[in-house]
Amino acid sequence: MPDETPMMGIMVRAAVEAGEGAPVYIPIDMGDHMEWEVRFRNVDGSERPVLVRTGGYKRLKTAKALVNYHLSYFPDVGSVTVPVIPGKISD
Repeated sequence: MPDETPMMGIMVRAAVEAGEGAPVYIPIDMGDHMEWEVRFRNVDGSERPVLVRTGGYKRLKTAKALVNYHLSYFPDVGSVTVPVIPGKISD
């Protein structure tokens, strides 16, 4: 059974730097726009939800926020894939 134990957001950087995995982004249909839930994908392929201090799931509200969040962990990366929901347009 996959480990679904949530990871606190403040632990993501340490896990990335330790080579334990990387954040991934799941598109969420919000009706009139998309947001992206942040999960942490471990090197074994399992995923864990990332939580913010208030206990809610980490969500990115714009594609620009997603790109900036990803670049904060991987500043030398040449590209970032922004997953979308087919047929859904978001600002």
